[in-house]
Amino acid sequence: MNHESDHTVDAAKKELNADLLELFERCSYLYNEAFYANTELAILRELSKASSGYENEVICAGCFFSFTQLALTESCFMNCARLFDAKSDISIANLIEEVSSHSAEIDALAISIFSDRPNFDRLNPIVHPLAEDEERFYPKEVESQRSYEKLFGDHYEMVTVCITTHDLSNLWKKRLNGLSKLTDMLRDQRNKVFAHSDTEALNYDELVRRLPLTFSEIQN
Repeated sequence: MNHESDHTVDAAKKELNADLLELFERCSYLYNEAFYANTELAILRELSKASSGYENEVICAGCFFSFTQLALTESCFMNCARLFDAKSDISIANLIEEVSSHSAEIDALAISIFSDRPNFDRLNPIVHPLAEDEERFYPKEVESQRSYEKLFGDHYEMVTVCITTHDLSNLWKKRLNGLSKLTDMLRDQRNKVFAHSDTEALNYDELVRRLPLTFSEIQN
């Protein structure tokens, strides 16, 4: 009887490890997609400055700069849109749901790895550094840590909060919902111009006026 029970526990552990391994693989894939998009966006940013800083080079190699910029723009839009594609099996929204569904297992894993650290909170085992647009969700923690840092000057470090994986996934959902207008415009441009050839692609300038996306918005 004990042998059967041990076998069941081992099988459950293997299944858990497989699920978390797949989750990690999805994280890695999306991270790489975001990395490529960020890299392309950074190169495009530098190319936009080339005409003023390298005027002669641009004139002599106009075809190269033109095609390079077009290829990077298309690839950047495709990579960005793929991250937020509602119809994709692997997207940021789906990843957040998967993290939420495995929150108990992730919390348990964090406790098993980090529980010997000083001041570790077993009830809230995830130490999360807040991005700038997340700070509004934790005003008390931000005020508390900022007030402490003011004693040592104006140099601010990232504010951290101790939360559960479930709370972290809810925080990600709030951030994603805040980008819904931008991601809708991103997908529309991808679908109408870069992935397909709708009639609106014939007048791209008008499409951009209707669905504007600035550099900072794409960066977000």
